[in-house]
Amino acid sequence: MRHYITIIILLLFVSSFAQTDNTAVFNTAGEYYQKGAYEDAIRQYETILNNKLESGMLYYNLANAHYKLNHVPESIYYYEKALKLNPDNIEAKKGLQIAQQMTIDVITPLPKTWLQQLSGGIIGLFSLQTWAVLSIIGVMAFVLSFLCYYFVEQTALKRLFFTLLFISILFTIGTYSIAHYSNYKQENEVYAILFDKTIKVFTEANAYSTEVIQLHEGTKVSVTERMNDWVKIRLADGKIGWVKENTLKIL
Repeated sequence: MRHYITIIILLLFVSSFAQTDNTAVFNTAGEYYQKGAYEDAIRQYETILNNKLESGMLYYNLANAHYKLNHVPESIYYYEKALKLNPDNIEAKKGLQIAQQMTIDVITPLPKTWLQQLSGGIIGLFSLQTWAVLSIIGVMAFVLSFLCYYFVEQTALKRLFFTLLFISILFTIGTYSIAHYSNYKQENEVYAILFDKTIKVFTEANAYSTEVIQLHEGTKVSVTERMNDWVKIRLADGKIGWVKENTLKIL
């Protein structure tokens, strides 16, 4: 028993030491950034990533450092990564919009139906985590309303709590459905950022097929299929084609 306790204490000590070390590296990277030594800052941030650690702030700072060096695909990639972990990061949204202005490709998204616009607007009101919390609050409101309805004796109060019971059920079902759909989209929709200066897009997964279009670094694409070292992509305007896997990085 003492042997296991010793192991646990050692693991906790090592974990604490590693966390302290990464914090020191993060602070050092921030100092480099403030001095304008952006390449040194990037190397420090990447050291933390190599330790299998990530955070919205880490990706945001990496994106800023790459932007300062005019690294278009890298800055867009890390802004996107930051927003994936923290969709409510307003500064990351602004940074992404500015970085996207440096891209060459102009892609007009396909028009959305009113239903797609409505659902997208509702889902975009909050992050996945917030919708999940709201559904939990709905469950708690349901339980509380049920208990109050069950124990009170006055008719007026019973009617009130029955109404609240019904509303909490609808609220819970609605927020849970939105959270579930949002989670489904995050898990099944795969996006990537193109990193090569110029990327040829082909109709099939080989360089001898017909060339569909040429794209450039920084463009965001949807990944729909993989075959060997080729990836099938879809653009926001509906165009599809195949590119070499080493020309992009998955978000």
